[in-house]
Amino acid sequence: MTNEELFDDLKQFIAAQNSQLEEQLRADMATKEDLQRLEQSMATKEDLKEVEKSIHQVVGDAMAQVNEENDARLGDHERRITRLEHRSA
Repeated sequence: MTNEELFDDLKQFIAAQNSQLEEQLRADMATKEDLQRLEQSMATKEDLKEVEKSIHQVVGDAMAQVNEENDARLGDHERRITRLEHRSA
């Protein structure tokens, strides 16, 4: 085998290796469509702000309801205490 034949074989081997590596890299790379799907599935800051706003609203409503119930109980207790005070006087 001459040096030129050996050199040609080496070039062919290197070209085949490069081709395999390029194919492997292309297979491993995310495509533009993959990235677009990922971007669409990600929540935006505006989405998160809306969720946060909804959570604050729900918590605020629940606290208002609990406060109303507590005020009603407190009023009931005050009436009962006043009646007991009048009876004991």
